[in-house]
Amino acid sequence: MKPHPQLVDAQALGREKPATFQVPPERRLALLGELGLEPYVKVCLSDEESGERFWVKVTGCDAGVYSGIVSNDLGGPWDVTKGDVIRFESRHVYDTRFKGELE
Repeated sequence: MKPHPQLVDAQALGREKPATFQVPPERRLALLGELGLEPYVKVCLSDEESGERFWVKVTGCDAGVYSGIVSNDLGGPWDVTKGDVIRFESRHVYDTRFKGELE
């Protein structure tokens, strides 16, 4: 498992700009450990020049740190590719989808 890359704190952005930047409410974030709901989350990698959001299928949780499989190809210069396992916290989550909500 690769160490998690530089992930953006989406929850902090939501607090800083509540009128223009919405993040999932706590009640949805609390469901991420319910693997039977087949949770997916959108997270964002960022560096000083750019950022990229992508979907991750949540596969585990240990003491508030989630692990998941990157679900789509990334276009940026990141050391993360589709199928990689990454770790993240709920503060990194931009969006959530559960079984039956996927487009």
